[in-house]
Amino acid sequence: MDREPQSFGEGRKKPYTIACIPAYNEGKTIAKVILKARRYVDKVIVCDDGSTDMTAEIAEALGAEVIKHERNMSYGSDFIETQILSTLSKPNFK
Repeated sequence: MDREPQSFGEGRKKPYTIACIPAYNEGKTIAKVILKARRYVDKVIVCDDGSTDMTAEIAEALGAEVIKHERNMSYGSDFIETQILSTLSKPNFK
């Protein structure tokens, strides 16, 4: 559920904003975080760092794009940054 960019006055478009949320076993709280973030951004990406709970499934059900690691790569991993940049560079990224 991405929002369309809105007009920002005099023909300018509002910048397209993205929230990238790292998550590890956040099944109990991820829904609240996503719903709050969506109020302020155009797209929500959740980087599920090998969770063993329902974090990714909940995020997807709420319309977030999910990058899922098969195992925990640790917070701050270069891999997280690489995956987000990879997602943003996809030809069909909107």
